Amino acid sequence: GLFSGYLLQRVFSSIFLGPSSVFTGKVQHSSIADISGVRRVSGRHIAYAAVQARFALLITEKWGQDEDNFCYPDFYQEVIDFFEDGPDDPVSKEILEWWNL
Repeated sequence: GLFSGYLLQRVFSSIFLGPSSVFTGKVQHSSIADISGVRRVSGRHIAYAAVQARFALLITEKWGQDEDNFCYPDFYQEVIDFFEDGPDDPVSKEILEWWNL
């Protein structure tokens, strides 16, 4: 489903829970989530992971070299807007509930 793909889940886990969490499912003590006290996934977390996942699929070596003129800031903001512009939207609520199981 939307924002629940395998790659996005793995990228999110690696970034926020620690690289080994991708394989173990356990939060590392030195992870971003642990250090920052993150207890719930937000649309902003998903947006950040989505940007990183998209970049990881490319063959470019640094930001700004995207061959198809993809605008990462716009993409990031669109994902955030999806979750924050309609906080009572049943689809965005369902996605966040799924991420926070």
